[in-house]
Amino acid sequence: MTMTPPGGGWPPDEQSAERMRRQRALAERLAEQQRLDAYRRQVHAEFGAHADDHAGSGHRGQRRRRTGRRQRQSGNRFVAMLAVVALVAGVLTAERWSDSGAGGIGWTGSGTVFGQRTTAEGRPSPPSDASDTPLGNPPPRPQPGGSYAFVQMRPDAPDKPVTYDPCRTIRYVVNDAAAPPGADVMLAQAIDATSAATGLVFEYSGTTDEAPDVKREAYQPDRYGDQWAPVVIGWTTPEQQPDLADAVAGQGGSAWLEVDDVEVDGRRVTTATFVTGVIALDGPQIEMIARESPQGVAAARAVVLHELGHVVGLQHVNDPTELMNPENSAGVTDFAAGDLLGLNELGRGPCTPEI
Repeated sequence: MTMTPPGGGWPPDEQSAERMRRQRALAERLAEQQRLDAYRRQVHAEFGAHADDHAGSGHRGQRRRRTGRRQRQSGNRFVAMLAVVALVAGVLTAERWSDSGAGGIGWTGSGTVFGQRTTAEGRPSPPSDASDTPLGNPPPRPQPGGSYAFVQMRPDAPDKPVTYDPCRTIRYVVNDAAAPPGADVMLAQAIDATSAATGLVFEYSGTTDEAPDVKREAYQPDRYGDQWAPVVIGWTTPEQQPDLADAVAGQGGSAWLEVDDVEVDGRRVTTATFVTGVIALDGPQIEMIARESPQGVAAARAVVLHELGHVVGLQHVNDPTELMNPENSAGVTDFAAGDLLGLNELGRGPCTPEI
């Protein structure tokens, strides 16, 4: 349930009461899970069973200006609701940018579409220094297994997902207004893991005071110049972002643009590509998860990984063994088999220098 504050926000006393209520609810869930874990260990000890070992090695991602290594930690169950806002482009035939001069960037969630309308004049110039080859390479395709789903499929290739252009960096900025301790390391590790799984190259472009608003403009020349706005990753609070109420720890997704008559793999087609995205992270709740979850920082980092999965194009799946499951009831702390298959495919998109 999402609680929407009245105009002007919650009064200070109601903010405090709401925060305390959420903290108590999370603490109760953690205590119950710890009791279940203790009982499980007792049963295993009595009957000689052994828990599965979920340890694994990480991969170094491709990311400019920062380095880090993905970590995987074994852990017990921890339930954290993760919400996706799939950020999509309005693609009515009469409103595509390339043929009618009108179009839109919309953001969709819970089956509704809302956002800002724009025009062909509200679009950056194509980059003059665009590469014609991918900047990085995805790893070899993993063995089939697990479950994955994509946010959207390409109009020119219905069996292929919409992706970011692998021939340019995915620039991102960070609003650290409500960042918990260790947030920069947590984010760096999550971005490295996403880069390693996709081959996409991320570029840190500094901090920002822009809020992680799903209704943000995809093109903001006054703030970012003649280019698509970078992905904004914002550490915020439920008071500032009401969609992060109760146990929802994060939101993430990307906006795509559909354009006619562009060259893809030697053909002139109508295609779509991601152009920017947004992640909103509940800083206080993620700090609490890192402090009180049996899995510690790994559980908190899993929230960031999940939202980055949405940004590069993964959708929720029902399989509880995958990180892209919306509830993470199995306590997954790293991309699992199906997640990795989907991410590998999302790193193999076409270069689109004309967009």
